[in-house]
Amino acid sequence: MKNMLILVLLFTCSWLSGQENTALLLQKTNASELQFDTTNEDAVFIAKNKLTNKWGMYQGYANHDIKELIPPAYDSIDFFGYNAKLTGVWLDGKVGLYTSPWTYGSKKAKQTVECLYDGYKIFQVEKTVNDGLSTYQSYVDYVAVKKEGLWAWIDWMTGELKTDFLYNLDKEQMPYPEFEQEN
Repeated sequence: MKNMLILVLLFTCSWLSGQENTALLLQKTNASELQFDTTNEDAVFIAKNKLTNKWGMYQGYANHDIKELIPPAYDSIDFFGYNAKLTGVWLDGKVGLYTSPWTYGSKKAKQTVECLYDGYKIFQVEKTVNDGLSTYQSYVDYVAVKKEGLWAWIDWMTGELKTDFLYNLDKEQMPYPEFEQEN
């Protein structure tokens, strides 16, 4: 099964390479410019819409289908990290957060934090989990957002600030998050 997945990914990535295919992607996304995610090599790319000059995120498939992952509504978009649950979307110099379609499904993948902040950082916090059958260690993603040089914790699923903007990360570390983050 793993070999088949690798073959599909290689075929998909090879489909996306080449000038002919680039022209097809530009046409299908009505784009003037493309940037490919070369880190994950999962056939994900961002495209700049010709009419609006805004970026959207897409994934190409071997059968030449293209799936829109993030609509072309942003000045820039960060690529999703490997197995990441969220990424940054930028508008008018401010960042918001968008959840991953691979983690939450395409119907639930959406912008969960408005573009209001100067920056963001993802922290993986180790937690002890007891699921009734066993107790084990798991990592939970927490996000801090920056505004006017200071940082605060935010619930990245709801957009609700969990602390005030109190922390200068140039001088101190973020305190341990005191809230449960749904992942």
